[in-house]
Amino acid sequence: MTAPEGCSYEAHRLAAMMAFYRRQAAQARAAAHGLRGFSILLATSLPFIVSLDVPRWIPAVMGALLAVAEGVGALFDWEGAHARSRGARHALEQELILFRARAGPYRAPARPAASTLAQRCEAIITAESGAWQQAMRQQRAQDIQDAADPAPGSAADPRR
Repeated sequence: MTAPEGCSYEAHRLAAMMAFYRRQAAQARAAAHGLRGFSILLATSLPFIVSLDVPRWIPAVMGALLAVAEGVGALFDWEGAHARSRGARHALEQELILFRARAGPYRAPARPAASTLAQRCEAIITAESGAWQQAMRQQRAQDIQDAADPAPGSAADPRR
């Protein structure tokens, strides 16, 4: 959606944020699908490789690569980032549609429709940013807990 010349917020900030979320969603989707495809390829080829007369370290390396790929996918959460970016872009587009149609909160507003558009869109952007920050804090807390709790049966496990 392109912005008309009438509204500075719509023409600049809103258009830039919609383009940003579009790019973010596309990048996250490409990363998620690429990693998932790599994992599927490794997982499905592993039984075939084991059945061949290959050195034992080859399936071991493939298994390790599979574990690393899944760990990277969980760490970066590209599937979640794709969904969040698409959701934010969709919400901004819906606000723009309502604004242009002078529907919903833009129908005979108590204050100028452009101000209402800016306020509502900034609330969407702030909420998406807050969700991302919360996800990062949770991941950091989980990483700290994982580092503090030794794996059962490991040399660092006090129950061993």
